[in-house]
Amino acid sequence: MGGRAKLLAAVTFAAALAAAAAAQEKAPGAGKLERGLAALRQSVPDDPARPLDEIGPRGAAVEAALALRPSVEEIGRALRSLPSPKTAAGWTATLATDERGASRPYLLYVPAAVARDRKPAPLLVYLHGGISRNDFPSEGEGKSYGEMWTASADRHGIVLAVPLARADCAWWTDAGAAHVRAAVRDAKRRAPVDDDRVLAAGFSHGGSGCWYLALAAPDPFAGFIPMNGHPAIASQGSSRQLYLENLRATPLFVAHTQDDTDFPLTTLLPHLDAAIALGSPLRRLVHPEGGHSPAYFQPHEEEFAKFVLEARREPHAREVSWRAAHVETGRRHWLEVEELGAAAGDAPEEPDRNVEIATGRVLLGITVDQAFAGPGVRVTAVNAGSIAEALGVRPGDAIVTLDGKPVGGLTDLRRLLLEKRAGQPISVSIRREGEKAPRESSGAVPTDKPAAVYARALRTARISARREGNAVEVVSRGVRRFRLLLSPEALDFSAEVVVRVNGTERFRGKPAPDLRRALARYAAEADARRFFPAEVVVELPAAGG
Repeated sequence: MGGRAKLLAAVTFAAALAAAAAAQEKAPGAGKLERGLAALRQSVPDDPARPLDEIGPRGAAVEAALALRPSVEEIGRALRSLPSPKTAAGWTATLATDERGASRPYLLYVPAAVARDRKPAPLLVYLHGGISRNDFPSEGEGKSYGEMWTASADRHGIVLAVPLARADCAWWTDAGAAHVRAAVRDAKRRAPVDDDRVLAAGFSHGGSGCWYLALAAPDPFAGFIPMNGHPAIASQGSSRQLYLENLRATPLFVAHTQDDTDFPLTTLLPHLDAAIALGSPLRRLVHPEGGHSPAYFQPHEEEFAKFVLEARREPHAREVSWRAAHVETGRRHWLEVEELGAAAGDAPEEPDRNVEIATGRVLLGITVDQAFAGPGVRVTAVNAGSIAEALGVRPGDAIVTLDGKPVGGLTDLRRLLLEKRAGQPISVSIRREGEKAPRESSGAVPTDKPAAVYARALRTARISARREGNAVEVVSRGVRRFRLLLSPEALDFSAEVVVRVNGTERFRGKPAPDLRRALARYAAEADARRFFPAEVVVELPAAGG
């Protein structure tokens, strides 16, 4: 680093320290390293194109901490003893900036007792429904979503975060998942949060978002509460292949109403049964009535709170097992998949647990704009191969009649579709922008055949890693390169680490700590329990190479 860059680093770090001091009181006896790490936690992204260890608020804080020449043990102790941020009680509306530099709104609620005592508390991230809209919900709407939980939050000392979403950052997209992670990180900057007690809950689309995170991006969560959501929505809405096997070690509390016509319970149960058969620690609550609403929440409020209070993440689990078809969804705990492809000595293929369902319902196969005031139902997306596609419906169209009967809104459309059966004729009248008269289209409802819910267009990669002392045994198929994140809480850094893949030794040695990379990771995640000062990257030869 040049002299000018060092000066800039010092100036930027001083600004970061000042910001940290404004948001947080110094703990008695807190030293320079603790203050530096607190400043690192307070830093926010300034340029997503720059690596984390370059100059900028985070990079400067990393360099300033390293300038103290701390040991691995000193950083570990300092991270575990950082004083909690000082915060105000009640609601705060703010922005969370994700790892790509995008800033989106979210709301934070801190109970008065948590603000007063400043002891690390559970964090519950609540994902709202109705995300087909083009605009973010208002601050008032956001509070109304979270207020279902505030009585429990006050009674049990739970911090709430309510990220706000819209169509371009749906929960099951990369942007939506990044927004959720950003809200978690920002909440840790502003409130005392226990790193190992972060959970996600959600209703309707938010419940489906919980399913997506549990199946594809479960870090940093200790558990999920999907409420009247559906994993099929997460599967169809995302561009990712999802695997029920990934729920084996994921605590879930699944709540649903028996008479939900939006996401019928009969279509959800096969997913739950399959997950339980695979070993998922899944609990379910089925309420007899209430339609598509969380009618069960108040009578079972303490059960939900108990789940939140008892769930605890194990960041250094002895065994990790994961399936993916995309590197973007290839991370779990201390294992990160970096390249997919057939490798020499791949483990044998294993059975894939999918779900095949004939719904018994007639669905047009559309996503709708729930903020559209009508008359009619405005379409935002049309599924390939759907009835709507066959009828010529396009995004932007408004469906104003079905079988000649008026469609005032979504409730009318759902009621009319419930009357339809396979093989019957069906017709719609649609209003298209720029056209004066509605256009008519007719067809027939196709036969309802069982179909696999989870797409399998791409090759499935699987990998599992089990740690015994300083030896890591890996079984993999379809993975060419992966990274193991090493923690002194799990391994003895004074001894050799041995990594064997499918029975062949691929690494032996003492990995050199890379504190710059470890602190940069902490800056990105604000997760003191994920302090990994050393890493091992294993690259396998291609099959037939």
